[in-house]
Amino acid sequence: ALTLWEWVYSKLPSVMRLAASSVQSAQVDIVEGLIEKYQQITHSDLLRRVSNKGMDAEDMRRAIGTLLEKDAIQRERQGKGWLYEWKE
Repeated sequence: ALTLWEWVYSKLPSVMRLAASSVQSAQVDIVEGLIEKYQQITHSDLLRRVSNKGMDAEDMRRAIGTLLEKDAIQRERQGKGWLYEWKE
């Protein structure tokens, strides 16, 4: 039993990373879907919409960063805030 526990405990960090990455992937999909749906959306409108899906500002910021790295969206200043635009 002790050997089994040591093996399970050694695998725990990788399992936790996998679980977290699944949540983060789902969050990226949510943000991507909303930007694609609206084509253009302000930061505040997007944050309002993702908060209804259980995401906070940090979750959204991480997802936006991923989408910018993938070159799936474009971000530009609009007044004091940001405007996100879907790239086709």
